[in-house]
Amino acid sequence: MKDPDTGEVIGIITQKATGLTKQFDALLESFSVSIRVLKASQASGMQGVIAGIDPVQAFLASITPFVGR
Repeated sequence: MKDPDTGEVIGIITQKATGLTKQFDALLESFSVSIRVLKASQASGMQGVIAGIDPVQAFLASITPFVGR
């Protein structure tokens, strides 16, 4: 963002509020809940492998870029 009079940079916009902000927050919360449930099920000994892939680990790996965990 530039000052209209001087042209100097006065700020950098890092996140723009859009109509999707609430939906994205709800999606992240859903991911967080899913992570807690899946980790709890693993801790209780419930595990499964499908075609050599642990679906819990696959899910966690796929959402890590979104939730940073």
